[in-house]
Amino acid sequence: CSSCSPCSPCSLCPSPQDIIVGMKFGRFGREEGALLMVGRGGALSIKMLRRTVSFENKDAHAAPSQAASLDIPKKTKVFVDQTVRERDNPYAMHNAFQKDLYRIRLGAAKAFAKSLKTSSAPITTTHSMNISAQVQGMGPLFRLTITVYNSSPTVSIIDHYITFKCDYSLYRLSRPRIEVNHTHLML
Repeated sequence: CSSCSPCSPCSLCPSPQDIIVGMKFGRFGREEGALLMVGRGGALSIKMLRRTVSFENKDAHAAPSQAASLDIPKKTKVFVDQTVRERDNPYAMHNAFQKDLYRIRLGAAKAFAKSLKTSSAPITTTHSMNISAQVQGMGPLFRLTITVYNSSPTVSIIDHYITFKCDYSLYRLSRPRIEVNHTHLML
């Protein structure tokens, strides 16, 4: 930076230990080749290329790995047949896709209607209480984080319970019923 000496860097200059969290290359002001870097501490560093720089490879033998062609696998018969089928029947392929998409949407709507009938969907109460759930993880193990917001100054959420209704042959819960009496609950 022009405002600080080499021995005493300012807070705007990234230190060698500062971790770069963002980079952008492109136009900055009137300069075409500018690299902007932002450090974790908020420092901004701008590096500009000279206008006369040339990125042409003058030595063809300098990078033999780039000169070699990539081994691209041959197209299989199944791939070629599928491509020909899609090219010959675009309307039928699109209609089949749309039909499958409508089936998925119908299944989701039916599942939602069923959950409303069995009261397993979220139910709004007259209290000023909101519940949100967030699933963290995918796979055999995951964490369910439930946040309860109480915006009522008169109604207490203590002595309320959260009960989980699920297929216990598929899921194993450490606590299927939680009393809401803490500020942070993790399941």
